[in-house]
Amino acid sequence: MIRLDIPGREAFRFENIVLDLNRTLSFDGKIQHKARGKNTALTADTRGGAEQILGKLQTEIVLLSGDNTSREKAKATLRR
Repeated sequence: MIRLDIPGREAFRFENIVLDLNRTLSFDGKIQHKARGKNTALTADTRGGAEQILGKLQTEIVLLSGDNTSREKAKATLRR
């Protein structure tokens, strides 16, 4: 669990955080942040490098396909 303390507000506790791979976790194919906890990456893997980029992290990769991967990401997020 991740706890986020913001002064003057109630603490936030997160079991799961869903992030997009490109431009959120990575930039130009490189991880930008050190991730903690169980990670799940929802990606269409349009650049073909998701497994290589995320290989160093304990990350479940969920590949999406179709014309509207944004909608698929939203659906997958709600199912989790």
